[in-house]
Amino acid sequence: EDTRLSGATVIRLDWEDPPVHTESLVPAGMFRSMATDHAAPAIALRCASAHTGADADVTFGIAGIENAAGNSLSRDPVLLCGIAEPSRFASDVAASGIRATRTIALRDHDRRLRRILEALLRDGEQVVITEKDFARLPPKFQNESAVFIARQQVHVSESAKKALIAACGSPRR
Repeated sequence: EDTRLSGATVIRLDWEDPPVHTESLVPAGMFRSMATDHAAPAIALRCASAHTGADADVTFGIAGIENAAGNSLSRDPVLLCGIAEPSRFASDVAASGIRATRTIALRDHDRRLRRILEALLRDGEQVVITEKDFARLPPKFQNESAVFIARQQVHVSESAKKALIAACGSPRR
């Protein structure tokens, strides 16, 4: 969402109801801009979690949870995340059938994530994190057998695909 770009096709992604008050904007809220900032987009797509938005244009969910070696959880884990919308992550993990013992929600890009992860691992916990948080970890933690990645799955409806192609052109292969 960079309104300084010129000549770009504006695609607005709406989660639930678009924000109408500044309190909904980052850092206090989960939105980066007001719907009125993008009042005339080429496309407005409604986004939702896979378990709550069957009629959404774009749905996000958890495709699977495994560690770097491809192993599955052996017990209920702790969820640890440093993302903008941790409650959505927790509900998506729960919808995938995983029952967490607790959720530790940090601010987006919180520098304490690595230190907290290290403490959880010392305590013998299995920890589930987002792909984004996993990518920020050094190899020492990425290769840890008790660190599990919740792999995100994105589904775009056929009508949204057609609208995107009409607005932006066919994808290159």
